[in-house]
Amino acid sequence: MYQASEQITSTFFYSVFVILITSSLSFAQHGMPTDHPAPQQQTVVEETSVLPTVESVLLAIKTASGDTLPEIEVLFGIPKTIPNTEYQLKVSDFHTHWKWKDRPINKSFEELNPAVKVEVFDTDSLLYYQWAFQNIPFFGLQNALGHSEDVEKGYGFTLINYTGLVIPEDSISVDTE
Repeated sequence: MYQASEQITSTFFYSVFVILITSSLSFAQHGMPTDHPAPQQQTVVEETSVLPTVESVLLAIKTASGDTLPEIEVLFGIPKTIPNTEYQLKVSDFHTHWKWKDRPINKSFEELNPAVKVEVFDTDSLLYYQWAFQNIPFFGLQNALGHSEDVEKGYGFTLINYTGLVIPEDSISVDTE
């Protein structure tokens, strides 16, 4: 009986010893535990200081009902009427590498995710705008319907091609990701 008691005591002290050593190692590696979590490392993406520009874009157009209209070439910043409609398009804010970070940013000048902002007007009134992506066809079609009370006013766009890309010489692109 004495031997069994001695073995239990020995096992108990060995377990306590292991727990203390493990706790000491953990404390040495991680410091004193607190109620406040350690700050997480954040990835910082700094957008380019100036956006690139293009001379024109070629857009595919789809109506809210799913009909495809003829492709249309639109000069950058100049309104153009959608054929057989009363609506006009204007393209602006060209991005070579579109990314969302609380707002659209141009992550870099590499042509990885080209996109252009497409504004739809009825006469002089802006109805809505959406982004036309080269890599994501008709991405904003559903969003357009939310901006327009009349479903027939909803159009979706895909950036087919663009010409005359100009990367600003004095701009800096920093990607710390």
